[in-house]
Amino acid sequence: MNYKYVDNTNTVVAKIDDDGISRVSFLADAEGPYQDVYHAWLEAGNVTEPYVPPPPPVPFQVPMWAVRTVLQNDGLFDQAQALINETSDVALKNVWEYGNFADRNSRAINVLAIELGLTDAQVDQMFIDANNLSV
Repeated sequence: MNYKYVDNTNTVVAKIDDDGISRVSFLADAEGPYQDVYHAWLEAGNVTEPYVPPPPPVPFQVPMWAVRTVLQNDGLFDQAQALINETSDVALKNVWEYGNFADRNSRAINVLAIELGLTDAQVDQMFIDANNLSV
C-alpha cells in the first residue's frame, strides 16, 4: 500500500494496488481508522507521495497579438514572418495580418507549427504562454 496527496489541502488517497486505482481518500490530520493506519505507516518510515498539480489546460483560442509576442519571446517571430511572406496562401496571410484570434486547432497554426518544426507539446505551451500574457 502507498499513499499520495491528491490536492493541496491535506487530502490523502490510499492506493492499495499497483494499478493506481484509488481505494479510499481521507483528511490526513483528521481522526479515524484510516488515519490510524496511515500514521502507523508513516511512523514505519514511509513517505507520502507529493501532490503534483495537473498541467494547465491548453486554451482553445488566444489573441493574435499574444501569439506574435510569444513567437518574439521564443525567437521564432522572424522565421514565422518569413514563412508568411513566402506563402501563396492568401487566407494564411490574412489571418496572420488581420486575424483577431488564433484557434489552437486551426489550419493556420498547424501549418506554422509544421514549418517552424514545433511539436504539439511546444504549440500547446505557446498557447498557454500566450493566454498568460497581459498588458
